[in-house]
Amino acid sequence: MAFVIEIKGIGPAEPRPVFSFAGLPAVNPLIFDQDSRLLLWIPGSTEVGSYQLKIIAADTFGHQLAAASTLIKVLPQSEVVPLPKGWEQLGVVDKYLLGRKLFSAANLLFMTIAANSDYQIEVRLKDSEDQECILVFLPQNGMPRVDKRKKRAEIMLGAEYRSDKPRILKRDLYEDLFDYLGLVLKKIVVIRVIGDYQLPDLALFNSNGLIKQTGIKNIYLPELNFSVDDRFYVDSLYSDKNPMLIADAPTIKIDFTSQAGLIWRSALLTIDDTFYSAAKGDFTKIVVKPMESSPTFGVDYALYELMVPAQHPLAFGQHHLVFEVSTAYGLVVTREVYARVVTLPAQVEGQTMVFPSPFNLMRDKELRVQYKLTQSTNIDLAVFGVDGSITMKKSFVMGENGGQRGLNTVVWDGHGPSGSPLPNGIYTGVIIDRAQNRVLEKFKITIFN
Repeated sequence: MAFVIEIKGIGPAEPRPVFSFAGLPAVNPLIFDQDSRLLLWIPGSTEVGSYQLKIIAADTFGHQLAAASTLIKVLPQSEVVPLPKGWEQLGVVDKYLLGRKLFSAANLLFMTIAANSDYQIEVRLKDSEDQECILVFLPQNGMPRVDKRKKRAEIMLGAEYRSDKPRILKRDLYEDLFDYLGLVLKKIVVIRVIGDYQLPDLALFNSNGLIKQTGIKNIYLPELNFSVDDRFYVDSLYSDKNPMLIADAPTIKIDFTSQAGLIWRSALLTIDDTFYSAAKGDFTKIVVKPMESSPTFGVDYALYELMVPAQHPLAFGQHHLVFEVSTAYGLVVTREVYARVVTLPAQVEGQTMVFPSPFNLMRDKELRVQYKLTQSTNIDLAVFGVDGSITMKKSFVMGENGGQRGLNTVVWDGHGPSGSPLPNGIYTGVIIDRAQNRVLEKFKITIFN
């Protein structure tokens, strides 16, 4: 467990205040980031008890500007059962998520390596069932070679890792073992590098160790944006008493930006009592962007999209949405959203497109009408002649092409109700919302033969 405290309430004084701290045991010293004013303390197993942390801000002459204190309680850790009852019956995804909590051994490999010739990095591990597994990293291009029976996977780093220029290698071995062999890492047994190489740096970290190396600011200040139908949720504008108004079948997008990397499988969106898990494939779309010049741990950008289907809309009234994602360092980042589903009338967004224009029955096989709806609804599309008579009418059901949220394309052959080609002229088209009994859009169709 890590305690993270952000210091606020002191303005940008010149010169910058100097902070000092007292009240915590010195066995595991605290870490302080002056720029972000974040303080991190990771107590050890021997530091159970209550501590009054005092924070003092002073100027460069030692004069006290402000002081504050906070009570920190460190409780004894309950004894963790390594393999809880029913572990064998758990699905592979559930084992992955639970194993993250159960096994806290070092799993993050950081290495700087240079080699002109072939080499291999062999990592022997124990999985959750205490069976030996082998991960082999090779400086080659190509697809991985996996033998699940022998519990062995050969992972290709890319040919750029065979170079006399030192390259940084970062691997989350917990992720690798799960990705390639579907197994949960319990501990690392040994790491061997075989071949002719230079190894300026090699380190293994668990979550807490990597926090210290990466820096508090990079890990504890992520950017998490939440939008509904491309409208961003702003905490200062909305609350449980003033919720965001949304449609009953919205598109929800959450994007996460972090310089620390994240374990995106544990992303979870809760809408009231309904759970949508990235690990179980509940999201409509997931996009992850790997960190530049870093093969793994992990990604610095991720997008999660959930399209609530029109066939199973959200109930009218207030809803509570919570999104949470675990970083590679054990931190759970959450975003809370309050929303109310109301009857939002559908609108045509942007300009209705008609092509080709003019339409020539002899040359063109079909005419297309394209429009974009803000909400799914039941739609009538009609075309009127100069005398006001209906020359074409088509009806579309909510959620299907013609009545779905987003882009719709309607095809017409330019013939009238009798099946005869229509004469030259300028015709008026309308898009009607049957649910609201109102015209959403008018457009022109030119026929010239």
